[in-house]
Amino acid sequence: MKFLFATTLILTALLGASLSAADSIDLNVKNLAIEKLRERMATRAGKVNGWKDKLAIGEEATGLINDRQLAGLSLSEKKEVRDLIAAENEDRYALFREIRIAHNIPESDLSKVAAAFSEAQRAAAAPGHMVQNPADQKWVAKKDLK
Repeated sequence: MKFLFATTLILTALLGASLSAADSIDLNVKNLAIEKLRERMATRAGKVNGWKDKLAIGEEATGLINDRQLAGLSLSEKKEVRDLIAAENEDRYALFREIRIAHNIPESDLSKVAAAFSEAQRAAAAPGHMVQNPADQKWVAKKDLK
């Protein structure tokens, strides 16, 4: 959990940098490590989307996911959501690093990979899913994102 918190803080700080290069990053680049990460993420996508449907999970502007509304969930459901978030974010962060390496992007520009991924996740989000507006960091339903 400490890794997850530190990762979130780092990515949030990095996103303050210029994001103009995010448009030119090919998120579909492939190599063995990226394919393995995407496979793991795909196996949990149904659960992640299920919790997004229940508004328990939202897409942060950092490219990571976070818990949103856990009130009313049982302890076991809260644990499931938190474990799911930790596993997903660990793989997402590894994916950002692998995409950066595949494109020979300097480590100092990791935030550009995260920003491109975040933009793609917001675009793909269902209308009722919660997303964090990158302009002001406020949470909104995707349908209300302007």
